[in-house]
Amino acid sequence: MKEALDKTSFVGVTGKVEFLHGDRVGQMVVQQFQNGEKVKVAEFYQANKVLDLGKGEPILWKGSGPPLDRHLSKNMLEHVNDIIFFLYSSLAILGVLVAAFCLIVNIKYREHRFIKMSTPAMNNMIAVGCIMSYLSVLALGLDGRFIPPEYYANLCRIRVWVISLGFTFAFGPMFIKTWRVHVIFAEIRMNKKVIKDFKLFLMLGVLVSIDILLVSLWQLIDPLQRDTKNLEKFIEKDVTGRDIEISPSLEFCNSQHIEIWLGVIYSYKGLLLVFGCFLAWETRHVSIPALNDSKYIGMSVYSVVIFSTCSASVSIIMKDQPNASYALVSSFVILCTSITLGLVFAPKLIELRSDPKGLKRRVRAFVASTLSKKDESVKASSKMEELTKENTNLLATLQQINKEIEYLQKHIEEAPDMFNMEKLSCKYSSSKKKRFWLGTT
Repeated sequence: MKEALDKTSFVGVTGKVEFLHGDRVGQMVVQQFQNGEKVKVAEFYQANKVLDLGKGEPILWKGSGPPLDRHLSKNMLEHVNDIIFFLYSSLAILGVLVAAFCLIVNIKYREHRFIKMSTPAMNNMIAVGCIMSYLSVLALGLDGRFIPPEYYANLCRIRVWVISLGFTFAFGPMFIKTWRVHVIFAEIRMNKKVIKDFKLFLMLGVLVSIDILLVSLWQLIDPLQRDTKNLEKFIEKDVTGRDIEISPSLEFCNSQHIEIWLGVIYSYKGLLLVFGCFLAWETRHVSIPALNDSKYIGMSVYSVVIFSTCSASVSIIMKDQPNASYALVSSFVILCTSITLGLVFAPKLIELRSDPKGLKRRVRAFVASTLSKKDESVKASSKMEELTKENTNLLATLQQINKEIEYLQKHIEEAPDMFNMEKLSCKYSSSKKKRFWLGTT
């Protein structure tokens, strides 16, 4: 009977009549209340399950459109804010221009007495290192907005090379110059040892070679690649007020054993900083500004240690916050590099302005006392007591000699002939022995 009913099909008063599994199959009219009245907005054909929205008035929706049956999702690549990137890039470019100016001045006035004594070739390397450090700020700010994903790995490699070599060129020459001062003034003998510039460049070449070796092995064995990390999703509204699920992702440089490679490079740089601190401390009392940069190096090293530690901590803690991480790391790099540039070249620029032709009298180097004011006062008091005692003893000896001279002169005047002189001599000798015996007793 069900089969017969399913085969039934005819046109009735309400339209075509059909049955499927005992249920009537027909057309359905969809209506909506609009302005208090029921209005036809669509027809639904149950047989083929088609909804025809063209058979009636347009549907009126509350809000800007039909309600969503699911979340709208959107993938978003996190990047550094444009304003932050523009600000720090401008500061970095300004730093590059200042470092280039210092480099040009140092080359132009390399024969000036004050600059020549401070090894201008090493100062040139410091300026080049500062330029590379400033450029690293630009490299750290570049991301997927400017670099396609297929070229991002090359950007990672450029960052490592620029940062590593920039550090060595900026601070390596300062440590090497201080090492030469330490060797020369280890003892207060000015002609003790002569260290020529080519030896300094040889040492700098060794430091740069270590950098090249480490970074090259890293790139050959475990090259850096572009990697992404999905961050926590969140909901935000679009301009129409609809909720959109944002799926943020962060791109970064990564390799399989990046922690090991970074540990090796950080250890090498850390040993270099410790060595620089030691040399700066050892030569802190050598007082000749043109030759000795140890005071400035000490300040630079301390700033590098502080800023490097803060930078490493920030990069680890805020690795998922590109704006804060880039801003703080760039601030540390710019401040550290600017302090170094100023401490090395500012005294030379001031000297050039006050003495353009280098005609001032040469300042002789000396090693300042390591004693504090209290120790110096105690030592001076002790020295004064020793000198007073010595003066008293000398006065007593002088008085004794004067008495002997008077005694001899008196008897010489009274002696009439040579016999009397011999007699007087014997008498004086006996008297002297007696006085000596009395003195010893």
